[in-house]
Amino acid sequence: MQRQVRRLRSDPSSRHDLSRRRLLGNIAVFALAASTGGSESAPILALARSAVPTADPKDFGAKGDGRADDAAALQAALNSGKRVWLEPGADYAFGRVLRVPDGGGFAGGGLLTMLTGPGKFDKADYSGPPEVGLFVDSVSNVSIEARVRMQPSDGIRTCSAIWVRGCSNVELDVEAWGFKETRFGVIEWNSNRGGTVKANVHDCFVDSTRLPTMQVTALSVDSNRLGVFPHGVNSTGLRFDVTAKDIHFGPAAIAKYGYQTDAVNLQGSGYAGHSGEVVAENVHEPLDCWSDQNTVKVTARDCLFGVKLIYGASRNLIHATVERFMKDALLLGGSNTKPVAYNRCYISAADGGEIGKFGDVAAVAAEGGGGRFAPDHNTVEVSIKGNGVDLDYGILVSNGASNNSFRISGSGYAVSQGRIARTAGRGNSIVQSTVEREPRRKPEQALLKS
Repeated sequence: MQRQVRRLRSDPSSRHDLSRRRLLGNIAVFALAASTGGSESAPILALARSAVPTADPKDFGAKGDGRADDAAALQAALNSGKRVWLEPGADYAFGRVLRVPDGGGFAGGGLLTMLTGPGKFDKADYSGPPEVGLFVDSVSNVSIEARVRMQPSDGIRTCSAIWVRGCSNVELDVEAWGFKETRFGVIEWNSNRGGTVKANVHDCFVDSTRLPTMQVTALSVDSNRLGVFPHGVNSTGLRFDVTAKDIHFGPAAIAKYGYQTDAVNLQGSGYAGHSGEVVAENVHEPLDCWSDQNTVKVTARDCLFGVKLIYGASRNLIHATVERFMKDALLLGGSNTKPVAYNRCYISAADGGEIGKFGDVAAVAAEGGGGRFAPDHNTVEVSIKGNGVDLDYGILVSNGASNNSFRISGSGYAVSQGRIARTAGRGNSIVQSTVEREPRRKPEQALLKS
């Protein structure tokens, strides 16, 4: 920590980065005050706009009424070389992709509405290139502060809000809602260096069954890891703060696709070095992690899994508090590339499980599944608080998992049962302390809303 402090004091670029963040944060405060302060807010609004050079899309012909298609005006404003000022209270509708240039972006926190009529954002399948509202491609020093929504539509709309690809030093501070059958993430972050994402994604409900597959994710990192699109290399050094709420499927979609919504999905292969926080409610999987050396804090409730470390995720540090989970608060899964290994996980689990619906239910599960490599050399501490719902096991180790160390404490039904199955490998240990057993009871409400 002392070395880091000395670096920040001595590195001019670090000081510039910190002061720039404070400046952008002040812009958001000023804009919020301006949007609620009536005529007296005019000086505050002027101060916020003067903090960085901005272009007003209304000077380029935008209406900002939520009905007229302002795409041409917004793109012209972006092309001016300045940040585009989104006036608080205005609604800038647009019907085609907006490309954000080097050094550009949006400020002010106003609303951008993606129109869904014929010839607008009307893509209804997964063929061809993705369709996205804001596209940031192979540039740097971009800052986007905005609220983005998809115009309500009865039809299928496989569109994303924001796609950032092959960039450096990009900052997002966004709220997004109304996205349903997204092909990828509501926010896509692929093959970027550094950068920050602060996002609040909510109210993305799906109950259609017309598409062959379905996955809705608030922040998807490196979904291009398999080379489906250009820049098929890892992002590194992302800092994120994601809140996700009510991103879920209805009964028909669950019956066809299963539980396929995520808050954050880190899909890189190998070193990533991301750090961040996830707060999720009524999202099937708050954190899916495939990549290595990430540090993540998770707070989640009403979910299927709390945290999944899969496809070889290694050397990650995870702190998670998970309430009202249906399957596992933490899953260490199998892989065909390399083992999920050397992760350190500290889990607080409460009120979980639904026996008979998902097979063995545990606060923590380490299992190889059908993969060539099973979890190996992971260290997990789990505290189970106030369960008494429906857990088969506090800890379940099976299907080849080897050399893993678990420490379990707390209270609740079946907490005293840690199971190393006969199918497990060698060298696993479960240490149990301060366990109090409670009578089994049923949940008072459904764990996942529909």
